Order: sequence, then C-alpha cells, then structure tokens
Amino acid sequence: MYGVIISELRSFYIHNDAEDLWEESIGNNIDHDKIYNDSVFKNLIHLLAVRSNQDFGEILRRFGEFITPFLLKLFPINTDRDIIELLSNIDNEVAPFRNEIQSVDASPFNVVNHEEGKVEMLYSSRKDMPELRIGMIIGLAKQMNENIKVDMTRNPAGETLITITKVNSI
Repeated sequence: MYGVIISELRSFYIHNDAEDLWEESIGNNIDHDKIYNDSVFKNLIHLLAVRSNQDFGEILRRFGEFITPFLLKLFPINTDRDIIELLSNIDNEVAPFRNEIQSVDASPFNVVNHEEGKVEMLYSSRKDMPELRIGMIIGLAKQMNENIKVDMTRNPAGETLITITKVNSI
C-alpha cells in the first residue's frame, strides 16, 4: 500500500475523531513515496474498527468512499457518462495509470455480466479487501451524482461477485 494512501487513512482517522489512536499507533512516521506492506494498512483499519465498534469490512468500505475524491484527483478518469457504463469499462479507464499504480492488482475486476442499469464484476485479489473497492465504487457513484445498490457474495474459490445496480439519479 502506497504511503500516500496511508496518509489519507490518517485523514480518515481525523475525520472519525480518532487522531489520538493514530498518534499512539503510528505517529507521523509516514513516507509518502514508500510502499508499505498491506498488513500495516489492515492493522490500522482493524484498530479503527475496534475503537469505533464497527466491522472491519464496514471501515474498509467507508474508507473507500472517503478516498475516492482524492484518487480522482490523482487519476482523472472520464466520469461524464453513466456509472454502469463506466464500471463496465473500468479496465480501459485505468489502463493509462497502470505504470503509476504497479502495486495494485493488474485486473481485480472482471466484468461477467453487463446489462441496462446493472453490471456484475468478479473481484479476486491477493489483497482480499473487496469492501475497499466497493466503497470506492460507491464514492465514484456519489461523485457522479448516481444512486446505486451494491451487493456482494463470495464463492468457495475466494472470489467475490459484486453486483452494482443503478437505482436512479440523485
């Protein structure tokens, strides 16, 4: 996980009135250019989950939503279209940034079904944090003034099917 993402996690801690917990656990020792082991990120999410008495996955989802505007500034993708169309072509959208995000799984989403107002994506990643990606999808929809419903189911192979349905415009 990039240091810049860990720094945004610090902002998320502050947003959730947990700056004291951040200072106790990591302080200001974040190098923006360093790539951190995923366990550092997961441990920090776990600490906030315990502090706020929330599920680990829920904290991941909320952080995904929180970080989306920041990521859209770093990696500006074309959001001038329907959310379902954008998500069904997400691989093409992020392709220009592949070299900049080398530590990210090459293709964590595989579109398995796309129809009017709905897209199903199979998520498989060595990071195993689908809730983070779901939060980013929800955050993206909010940035696009779209209202979506997201469902997640896991199969025995460890893959996650994420179904995104457009509900209506906000």
